[in-house]
Amino acid sequence: MEPGTKLQLEQISVSNKETGLDILDGIDLRVDAGDFVCFVGPSGCGKTTLLKTIAGFIHPTAGRVMLRDADGGALDVTGKIDSSRLLVFQDHALFPWLTVRGNMEFGLKMQGAGRVEMTAKVTQNIDMVSMTGFEDYNIGQISTGQRARIAIARALAMSPDVMLMDEPFAALDAVTTESLQDALRLLWLRTRKTILFITHDIYEACMLGTKIVVMGRRPSTILRVFESPREELRTREDVADMALEIRELLRPKRSPTD
Repeated sequence: MEPGTKLQLEQISVSNKETGLDILDGIDLRVDAGDFVCFVGPSGCGKTTLLKTIAGFIHPTAGRVMLRDADGGALDVTGKIDSSRLLVFQDHALFPWLTVRGNMEFGLKMQGAGRVEMTAKVTQNIDMVSMTGFEDYNIGQISTGQRARIAIARALAMSPDVMLMDEPFAALDAVTTESLQDALRLLWLRTRKTILFITHDIYEACMLGTKIVVMGRRPSTILRVFESPREELRTREDVADMALEIRELLRPKRSPTD
């Protein structure tokens, strides 16, 4: 792995063992520490499969997932599930029988954190997502948008090397989504956490990402990786122009006989 690389995907291919269907075909990608990488592509192209492969839930048919650890070493984490890569699901996967605090503490207990450490991390990360005061609410008492905030805070509290986010805002209304996009961007600017983020919204990808990975139809390859201007230099025009270019890249090509 090159210096500065946090995550390296090397020739990742995935096939469905039952059907023999090829889903991913030779995915190569370098993710630097502090990158905010957004993935876009046609529905069913394998974006979620790729994220689950990175998380260790799926073992690829070929290739490997390499991760830079805290000591600077390169680890092969292919097919391994641990807290270095945490996945935030679209449905947020919160435990409805626990309070907000209980959900926040669950993963920390699994990591062996003590009471003082848990209290400090819950307080810090609840504040980071603007949910202070909701610690003792049941999950059923808070809105869907608030649940998304808690899911993000829970992941942050566990201090993963890489946060994996699978369309966490897909089920939300436009106003709530915009608010959470702003909150997530501010969180990333504050923490510089390495984030991999799947979205079906090309404009969202261009607004949030430092890199936008465009995936093709199944069996999916990477069509192109767009580098976004730095946050402080990015303009609405930059976002709109890049989104238009990505749409054109993903537009189905018509044959001369169509």
